[in-house]
Amino acid sequence: MRMSKICKTCGAELSDNAKFCGKCGAQAGASVNLKTEAGEKADLARKKKKRIRLVAGAAVVLGVIIVLAALLRTDPVLDVKDIVFDQYGTMKFGNAVERNIPEAEWESEKIGEKHYTVTVYGFCPDLASNIQLDFDVNYSGDYVYAKVIYGYIDGEYFDDLLSISMVMETLYE
Repeated sequence: MRMSKICKTCGAELSDNAKFCGKCGAQAGASVNLKTEAGEKADLARKKKKRIRLVAGAAVVLGVIIVLAALLRTDPVLDVKDIVFDQYGTMKFGNAVERNIPEAEWESEKIGEKHYTVTVYGFCPDLASNIQLDFDVNYSGDYVYAKVIYGYIDGEYFDDLLSISMVMETLYE
């Protein structure tokens, strides 16, 4: 292992038998650091650990940002699935659809700022028909407002309250 003396005052390397620093004149005996290869390796290891901690911290911050962005993102399909239409029952609409339209397809289309159309469609065994419901979805602050605006039963268009209620009742049974 190689060892050399270093002046504590100016950092100049000193010969092993030097009594004074040739650069600044400081007394070598009182102001000497011993510099070793092992010490240099320890410094490198500390720097590497510091770099790893910095990268890990940055990764955690990035993860938090991604999670927050996902939570703050508007997803009208998920919001319609989470709505409970009180007049038909206490179940979330998405659960009612899953029960009665086993392979339901969901789509959304942005109409304007905080305004969407959400469509759910598929085969409903209880009606022995293909059905489709289209919702008008609006966001206002923390609230989501959704209502069925029209639907189809086996390709037949309807937008009257009686037909909409019949399909919704069937889904909530």
